Amino acid sequence: MIKLYIIILMITMLFPFSSIRIEKSGDMGRFRFLTGELHHVKEDPESSVRSYLYIIRDKLGQENAHAFPLNYYKNGKNGTRHFSFQQVYKGVSVFGRYIRVHISGDMITSLSSNIENVDLSIVPIITKFGAIDIIQLDYISNSTYLQYKNLQIYIQNSIPYLVHTIDAVNFEDSWRYMVDAHTGKIVDRFSLIYEEGPVIGSGINLLSETVDTLYVYEGSSFTSIGQDLVTPYLLCEEY
Repeated sequence: MIKLYIIILMITMLFPFSSIRIEKSGDMGRFRFLTGELHHVKEDPESSVRSYLYIIRDKLGQENAHAFPLNYYKNGKNGTRHFSFQQVYKGVSVFGRYIRVHISGDMITSLSSNIENVDLSIVPIITKFGAIDIIQLDYISNSTYLQYKNLQIYIQNSIPYLVHTIDAVNFEDSWRYMVDAHTGKIVDRFSLIYEEGPVIGSGINLLSETVDTLYVYEGSSFTSIGQDLVTPYLLCEEY
């Protein structure tokens, strides 16, 4: 029994928890989650992260994953750093699809990804003005203000669409529309308005930051953002 305890203790000392590597892949074999001591970071952390993404590009399922634009960066607490890269296809952003990488000290310690393979024409047949007309004529009142946002790729039920994104805003009801830039069909829409609950307090958010005024939402007016949007898993103690 003592010998067994010594063996377990030696294994624990040789392979501490922080060095344990955990991998999880999606249906197509693409990496979805990675955690452990993944890759050493040099002087330029972003370059080191991109170098690691290049190394695992086949497992991510994207040859150019290392070249995705940096969407978000934050210096966290206790020497942590956090990167978010948005997926693009032929220069067009893919809505809600990101690679998130977390660094602790001089080591990449976790990665999460929900990027998908995309194959479609990025040449719109419907212009942005045509998309605005579709919304204006068929879906909203004259008192609503329309704001064109951007041309992007929106994945719904695993099918990618090139869409014009348009906000329809008024004081009572505001929506974001995804208009198929090839057919003019409304692919999806979601509300831009939610009702705050009656409870106000303070607390600490997911980034361990103190929030003086915290509204607790309750009700059914806040719907999910997009039918097929998958929230990426975050493998980071700070989140």
